[in-house]
Amino acid sequence: MRRRRRPAYNEGNTERDAHAVQEVTMARYVVIESRDPVAHRRVRDTYALALELATRAEEVALFLTQDAVLGARRTAPVSGELRGLLESVSVLADDFCLAERGIADDDLLPGVRASGIAAVVDMAVDEGRRVLWN
Repeated sequence: MRRRRRPAYNEGNTERDAHAVQEVTMARYVVIESRDPVAHRRVRDTYALALELATRAEEVALFLTQDAVLGARRTAPVSGELRGLLESVSVLADDFCLAERGIADDDLLPGVRASGIAAVVDMAVDEGRRVLWN
């Protein structure tokens, strides 16, 4: 099978090539977690994945929904792990799920923002953004 040689960056359509380079260097991710971090140890893997992606990508957002919002409370036993993400990952918590569980905005870790599902939908349909749901 014959492979087609890709033109060097300075050959051919420079506008197309510049866009391709931009896509590689400007990766953006949304990681969605729905499991309770206390009941499911695998949630820590999601946190680690988000942190790893943040070292390689331009932008990473972690959206906590369903029982995952329980880990965003200041008093949550796993809040220290989530606190470590806040420097490099934007952490959003589903406002509907927070309300259903009686968690007020004041109860959230500093840096965690309550957000509606519409924000995640907007991010998900944004061209070039990759969505990972755990």
